[in-house]
Amino acid sequence: AAKANAALGAMKSAAGMAHGKYLVNPTVNPQTFEGVSVDFVNGYPSAESIAALAGLTTPDYTISDTGTVATVSVMANCLATYTEAAANLPPDYGITLTGCQ
Repeated sequence: AAKANAALGAMKSAAGMAHGKYLVNPTVNPQTFEGVSVDFVNGYPSAESIAALAGLTTPDYTISDTGTVATVSVMANCLATYTEAAANLPPDYGITLTGCQ
């Protein structure tokens, strides 16, 4: 459960930081953060960008995105999700801990 919660916190922090930088210069898309190119959707990182921006990598996590949702898994049913921001809203986050050991 700790690794899934860590992934969730990392995505929330990265999204908040990137949103702040986006607000300073909203005409530049993508923007680069510490060597990571980040595409923005409604002022927040895209699902495709969030894991790398948050420093979440394999083999520690299994990372996938299905268009608007990024999933960072520790194991089956032990994961955190990031759903791209809708217009005028922040991203949505989720966590599933039922499969965590």
